[in-house]
Amino acid sequence: MNYNTITLDNGKEINFKLNSKYSVELEKKTGKGIFEILQNSSLTTIITILIYMRRWEVPNFSQDNAYELYDELIDNGYSMEDILIKVIYPTLVVSGFLKQGELDDLLAEIEDRHNKTKE
Repeated sequence: MNYNTITLDNGKEINFKLNSKYSVELEKKTGKGIFEILQNSSLTTIITILIYMRRWEVPNFSQDNAYELYDELIDNGYSMEDILIKVIYPTLVVSGFLKQGELDDLLAEIEDRHNKTKE
């Protein structure tokens, strides 16, 4: 089975996947498709996506669990942008929403924007 695994500083591994069942639930909850949802990278959006990306493995993964997970990621040095780049986007690749080349292009675009803001 394909999933995105991240390893925290303490060695804890966390698996993420967005399967069809939870993709549909996410769309029903938000009234939007996944790419439309990602246009708004607010904390609320990230928490909501994390809920559904963990439910394939932990079916009762709740909003409170997602808050704890988000805080745990932050405590391990992740920023909100890191969660998008290292957790959410790679999970969309293993879940079939993006191809790896599309993710590579997106990451290059993000890097270009960072470089332009440094100039």
